[in-house]
Amino acid sequence: MLWDMHWKLIEKYGYDPNLYSGKGGNNIAIKLVMDGMKLQKCNPGFIDGRNAILKADSLYNNGQNARSIWEVFARRGLGFSAKQGLSTSTSDGTEAFDTPAIYSAN
Repeated sequence: MLWDMHWKLIEKYGYDPNLYSGKGGNNIAIKLVMDGMKLQKCNPGFIDGRNAILKADSLYNNGQNARSIWEVFARRGLGFSAKQGLSTSTSDGTEAFDTPAIYSAN
């Protein structure tokens, strides 16, 4: 999912080889993941991680990448209606392929 998000953001913003102060989609993806890890709770599950990345985008980019992030995660079964279950279990979650209604209408 993170690799897919990485490429989706490169499609949107391009690639910047400057890993330290670049402005490309690759730089944005790395920043969202790193900032998301700072925002998520201890012992996160996949949905906790998804939500933390969305929160990082909301805080630092005014949510301008939310639609792309939702599309990527939904394509892999972590859509809006997905249920995480216990973060310590791999068998009690429920997959979903939907996005929030505000993105589905368009």
